[in-house]
Amino acid sequence: MFLSAHSSSKEPVPKAALQMGGCPFQEADVTSQGHSVIPGTTAEASTLGKACVQAYDGSCQDAESPFVVEEKKEEEEEEEEEEEEEEEEKEKEKEKEKEKEKEKEKEKEKEKEKEKKKEEEKKKK
Repeated sequence: MFLSAHSSSKEPVPKAALQMGGCPFQEADVTSQGHSVIPGTTAEASTLGKACVQAYDGSCQDAESPFVVEEKKEEEEEEEEEEEEEEEEKEKEKEKEKEKEKEKEKEKEKEKEKEKKKEEEKKKK
């Protein structure tokens, strides 16, 4: 059951039609691709050139596909994880640098001790 009221051009649904609850997709409607549209889901029809969601309360809104929304969430989570890993790597690098500094300090202390021992031995002689 295709809605013939909409032309085949990719004109967006007028906002007024959406605000007045004139959602082009009703429960039993089928898009030009032959997909059934269920309230609360997103349907994209090439005749409309945009996605439209009929919410469970019967209102109609523009919306992105739930799959697109989910993909965006996943991408954001992956980016956050990558940023956290980079931060951890930086922290590890800082720790390594601190350890190297400590080792250098220990080496300097050992050198000083050796010098002191040499000086003491010279004094004894």
